[in-house]
Amino acid sequence: MSAGNWSRLENGLQGPPADEVIQAIAAVFEVDAGELFALAGRQPSDFETRVLRELAEIRAGIARLERAMNS
Repeated sequence: MSAGNWSRLENGLQGPPADEVIQAIAAVFEVDAGELFALAGRQPSDFETRVLRELAEIRAGIARLERAMNS
């Protein structure tokens, strides 16, 4: 997402981004994607919610492993 698009989104000048972008934003900021979907006026399916939760757990596990390896 470009800086210009991000600015327009923050200022309410642009509608919510695509689902994939919402998921990527959630991953970058380590927030619950479901909350961002709700703010965008969309709700992922139960399947999507489970997959996103599992992916978040995998990312967290990888981050823990990386920290342990670098300690």
